[in-house]
Amino acid sequence: MKKYGKDYRKAAGGYEYTGNWYKSTLTGDDLKRAARFFGICLAVMSVQFVLGLSLNNAGSRILWILLPFVALFLPLLYGWMGSVKLYRIGKRLEKPPRTGNVSTDSATSKDPQVQIPEAHRSHLRRSEYEQSFRRLLRSFVAGAVLANAVFLADILVLVGGATPGSVASEAVFAGNAAVLAVLNLLCAAKSWKVHASVREEKEMSATEGQNKGKVPKS
Repeated sequence: MKKYGKDYRKAAGGYEYTGNWYKSTLTGDDLKRAARFFGICLAVMSVQFVLGLSLNNAGSRILWILLPFVALFLPLLYGWMGSVKLYRIGKRLEKPPRTGNVSTDSATSKDPQVQIPEAHRSHLRRSEYEQSFRRLLRSFVAGAVLANAVFLADILVLVGGATPGSVASEAVFAGNAAVLAVLNLLCAAKSWKVHASVREEKEMSATEGQNKGKVPKS
């Protein structure tokens, strides 16, 4: 959370968030459905990833094919992290408003309570936006690029250099990469729509608000 330390300042009973707010036009239920969709796709992709690593084919022993395939682990990991975060945000947005003008939230389970004005209960902090909406989009785009690179490279091996006995395993590996590419593309398109639902809302200071209402003297 050191990256987001400048977004907070000490206040009575904990910390006050002073960074920019973000607002999604999607409801909490919409975000939970999107998170479940990503979770299902990620579960399938995780199985495909393990399957690809277990195959004994010629392509998986070529460095420029093996490295991008192994690198798919990071988009998968960050995709899982972003999906869990998105689901938790959806659950939070579904909660009924609290009484009073300030509610409390926590940046992580170990952090002190963060004071959230009730007017911003339906808004997102910068950390929430970046660790869910933006992280998901970047993860699936990166996964799509890597999986497509693996698929195209292995097709070259399959067409040009595979021996008759290794054609079957090479085809399975290429098909496995194709499934990963398609699922990442589907999730990238979905995450783009979810990401596009968010807009940044910068608060005006009290001085700016007062000056906005003044009519300049001629």
